[in-house]
Amino acid sequence: MKMIEYRKIAPAINADLKATLAKHGFNVSRLSASVSELDGTVRFRIDAADANLKDANGAKTTPEAERFKLNADIFGMPLNWLGAKFVANGRGYTLVGMRETRSRKCLVVTSDDGRTFHASIDLVKRNLRNVAWIAAHAPSSGGARLQKKTDHGDQARTRRRRDRHHHGYASARTRGRE
Repeated sequence: MKMIEYRKIAPAINADLKATLAKHGFNVSRLSASVSELDGTVRFRIDAADANLKDANGAKTTPEAERFKLNADIFGMPLNWLGAKFVANGRGYTLVGMRETRSRKCLVVTSDDGRTFHASIDLVKRNLRNVAWIAAHAPSSGGARLQKKTDHGDQARTRRRRDRHHHGYASARTRGRE
């Protein structure tokens, strides 16, 4: 079979495979195929999980959530972060689990609009620690916002140092202020 021929029938095959797996109680998370034009074989990769997967307490769960529970302590994350909400780049996200075979961007997060993304451990740790710090240090009035204080004198000194380092001289805007 040639790739062009397979691409014509692929949507029908995918729909049939998903329907068959759903009939037997599975949710498909990945369905892909590779075609070897040399010998005409099609190799399928299907990742499916039990649609009615339950944790030890009997609550409905996902394979990603169970994987997070198993591996969180290895990566220095507490278990209570599963399901925690945080904000990154102005968007709200919820940590829902961990992917199996990835070392980079191994965490699964969903945005407030329901889309699923993969995130690095550093991104989630940084933002969840910020959430914890803000909650611990926020004013009790609830209306005040935390704001970073800026020392403009430090910024000017840093700019002068950078200009001397990169150019060997002070720029026109910083010349004479030393």
